[in-house]
Amino acid sequence: MAASCWLLGIQPAAAQAPQPTPPKAVYTYIDHPPQLAGKGGVPAISAAVQQQLAYPPRALRDGVAGRVFVDVLVSTDGAVSEAKVVKGLRPDCDSAAVAAVQRLPRLSPPRMNGRAVYYSFTLPVVFQAPAAASKP
Repeated sequence: MAASCWLLGIQPAAAQAPQPTPPKAVYTYIDHPPQLAGKGGVPAISAAVQQQLAYPPRALRDGVAGRVFVDVLVSTDGAVSEAKVVKGLRPDCDSAAVAAVQRLPRLSPPRMNGRAVYYSFTLPVVFQAPAAASKP
């Protein structure tokens, strides 16, 4: 009897467990993409990421060049809420690319049909060693 009372006591607590939040709708095509304040859309965002990019010393020493493709999720308030590598170059470059994207300032909120939405896009982050840049 004590065991059944104990089991019954657990059931209400399990029934009151928080429900998972439904997934948010994420758009990949929208009416008004996010903008970098006073500078423009995705091309300006890409340029800002390149300016923020800290070339990993070992990659620079090794003469590594290439692209890291980062999936960027911009939230309804214009903040970069996620940045993850979808096609990498090597771990140190991948980490540097994500860090540069995460340092972006708040963007204008992405909009679809007049309302702020979550927006996802893929951004190439270019690594070009100075030695590679000077070669013909």
